[in-house]
Amino acid sequence: MRILFWNIGYAPGLNGSLRDYSTKGHHLLRLSERRQRRVIDDIVETISGLSPDLALYAEISLSSGKKSKFNQHDYLVTSLANVVISHAASKYNSPVVGSLPLHKGNANGFVAWHPCEFDTIHLTAGKKTLVYVIKIKKITVVMVHLSLKYSCRKKQLQELAALVNRISGPVILCGDMNIFRGFSELTAFIKETGFHLPKDMPLTFPAFNPKLSLDICLVRDCGPITLSSPASILSDHAPLVIELPLF
Repeated sequence: MRILFWNIGYAPGLNGSLRDYSTKGHHLLRLSERRQRRVIDDIVETISGLSPDLALYAEISLSSGKKSKFNQHDYLVTSLANVVISHAASKYNSPVVGSLPLHKGNANGFVAWHPCEFDTIHLTAGKKTLVYVIKIKKITVVMVHLSLKYSCRKKQLQELAALVNRISGPVILCGDMNIFRGFSELTAFIKETGFHLPKDMPLTFPAFNPKLSLDICLVRDCGPITLSSPASILSDHAPLVIELPLF
């Protein structure tokens, strides 16, 4: 089984470099539909070339004023072939936060090429609270996008530990975890849950010259896995690909 996680950053096509932010930063304030289509077309080409069984993505828009009221998720899904199931939902549990101009339409989502069951759960800590729990084949995949604030991430990881400890069988926890202080942030979580951090975690941020592992996975009862991060400058995050030979 091949699982892809990618923070696509709402598809402005910025690679995370200061040069891109200085010369193309205006796209963060107002993003034309034409540019969104062009960037997502390239994202679709990358996803299709990787042929995942499950593609998870953070930071996709369901429509907002600064993104020309364009539904990126619908366009992405309809541009991919042979999709079995897809879903996207607001990152925020608070209707007030979700209606703010800079937050409206901000979502995470997934596409699967096999039948699966899924649930959406919201953490109590932080603004970005959405958690996907997806059962596909014999694997449960939990996708997160954790807070930029260290103290909030600690609380979110405590909640996630309680959540994953209720799940039986093979589990993968993956997403943009924003662990700017390094893997030591995960020590307490790993001790409490029995997950382990795979060796050789790829660097994914910033995409133009990756130096940090922010997009990561933790596994439990999955057997050997292989990780890679194909080079891409379509977002400020490079994609993370997880291979599970046994499933």
